[in-house]
Formats: sequence, C-alpha cells, structure tokens
Amino acid sequence: MLSVEEALERIVGSARLTDAQMVPIGDCAGRVLVEHGITAHLDVPPFANSAMDGYAVRAGDTPGELPLIGEAVAGSRSLPALETGQAMRIMTGAPVPPGADSVVEIELATELPGGTVRLPAVSIGRHVRDAGSDTRRGDRFEMPSAPLTPGGLAFLTSLGFGELEVRRRPRVAILSTGDEL
Repeated sequence: MLSVEEALERIVGSARLTDAQMVPIGDCAGRVLVEHGITAHLDVPPFANSAMDGYAVRAGDTPGELPLIGEAVAGSRSLPALETGQAMRIMTGAPVPPGADSVVEIELATELPGGTVRLPAVSIGRHVRDAGSDTRRGDRFEMPSAPLTPGGLAFLTSLGFGELEVRRRPRVAILSTGDEL
C-alpha cells in the first residue's frame, strides 16, 4: 500500500510539460507561457498624449489669452498643428497636437466668450506623457510561470501581442475503482 505522499510523488514525477502552441491572446486565460521572458513589440503609449483634460499649448505662449482652434479627444487621428499663440482643448489620453509642448489642466484655465481661453504660465512638458514613457519597444519583461490572468493578458496586449506561445491544456482523467468508494 502506498502512502498519499508516495502516490503524489509518483504522479508528479511522471508528469511532463504539454506541447507548445500559438493561441490568440483572447483565448490564453489560464494558460502558461512557454517563454517567460517577453519583449515589447510597441512603445507604450504609442504617441505623446495628454495626462489631463485641459488645453494643449506652447509653454512659451503662457500666461495669456489664446484663441482656441479645435479639440483633441482620445482616438483623434490627424490634428492641425498648433501655431504660436494658439490653444486647443484636449482630453485625457488624446494625442498632443503637433507644435504643442504642454497641457494646462482645465481647472487652471478660463474659457472666455469669443473662443479664447485665459491660461496661467506653465513649463514645457507639463502633463504630457511622451511616447514610450511607460514602456519602450524592445524592453524585456519577466512574466511569472503561472497561469495567465486577465491583468497579465491586458499587459501583454498593450505591448503589441496578438497571439502567444502557450502550453497546451493538460488532459486529465479521473478513474475511480474498487468497491470501497
């Protein structure tokens, strides 16, 4: 008769890693990565964007009253270039328009009649998240050798992964025998 510990030791000792397979990232929850060292495929964020709701400006144009030339929202594709002496309304996560180097938070600004905004003095780079400020393409990360969680999959998606090399799910069979069960 085997003890529980001896039986467990035999079972674990005979277990082998399952084969590897490429799987769409949406189907990888609960799977284990084959390689735990991961290289980022993309810069995160992929473009300079606003860390605040407010106004995109050139810091050198502040303080003062500037005409508003439009609005940048998250997902904006092409924005007009900001010329000297102009401002643009901008939302959190929106791309910073060409020519802008700072964002003045909405709480510090006053929109005036006639399409202008009064702004305090700000420094270059204020509330602008540069492209790659979180992660640069080529950065290496060590992932845990545990089943992938939704948070881990979100992280890998943000790095540009659409599919992952993971272990096949194990096949498990339970056989009950004997009349004592």
